[in-house]
Amino acid sequence: AFALVLATFGVLATMQTGIWRDSETLFRDVIKKQPDSVAAHLNLAIIDRETGRLDEALSETRAAFAIEPRMEVYTNFANIYKLRGQTDLAKAEYEKAAAAFPDKPEPQMGLGIIAQEQGRTEDAIAVYKRAIALDPQFTAAYVNLGSTYEHADRLAEAEAALAKAMEINPRFADGWQALGIVHEREEKFAEAAADYRKALALNPAMTDTLISLAAVELRQGHNGVALDILKGILKTDPNNEAAKALINEMIKMGIIGTK
Repeated sequence: AFALVLATFGVLATMQTGIWRDSETLFRDVIKKQPDSVAAHLNLAIIDRETGRLDEALSETRAAFAIEPRMEVYTNFANIYKLRGQTDLAKAEYEKAAAAFPDKPEPQMGLGIIAQEQGRTEDAIAVYKRAIALDPQFTAAYVNLGSTYEHADRLAEAEAALAKAMEINPRFADGWQALGIVHEREEKFAEAAADYRKALALNPAMTDTLISLAAVELRQGHNGVALDILKGILKTDPNNEAAKALINEMIKMGIIGTK
């Protein structure tokens, strides 16, 4: 199984941990000069949320909501509540956002993630399909739909959803990894290897994908290729248990010696 694409909708793009502090200073300065800046309050709330200061994040989100109840404000409330383990409150915020912004797919995405995490497979599928109907180019919704199908062992449908996601956005490394997992489960090992290699070309740091690539190469009888991949992993991470386990399996199978 593969990970969900999480609903972390907000104003900020993904940020390096090292620049949180500078950004926080910037947004606090903006609020001093422009106290009605929704973007500044919301961005500060996201920084607080991502750094674990959830009470402060709620306070800033409430400040943003009082100025203008944007969709991103509702979804940030939901994200904070999820981090606090308050799933019912998170679901309520996504439902409010969906009602207030019926043409936006993001609240549907959030509701789908909650449904999937709660094991409500058919609900999750229906909600992800609603998100896609609202935005047929919403790559993340296709990936999560594929994840839901994969968890339900509906592999042909998972493959179709993920293939569509990669057609829309072929530079989404996690999507190629997800498609590789489905192809591997379908015993389409050559296709899985190609998917994993595409993921790694986009994000070489995906060690789990490297392990998966080694495994499917091994399943195809490409023993030398598999061994080289595993040796490369252990060169940079000598304690990688998955790589050591696969090498031990190759030893047990008589593919390689013990030296």
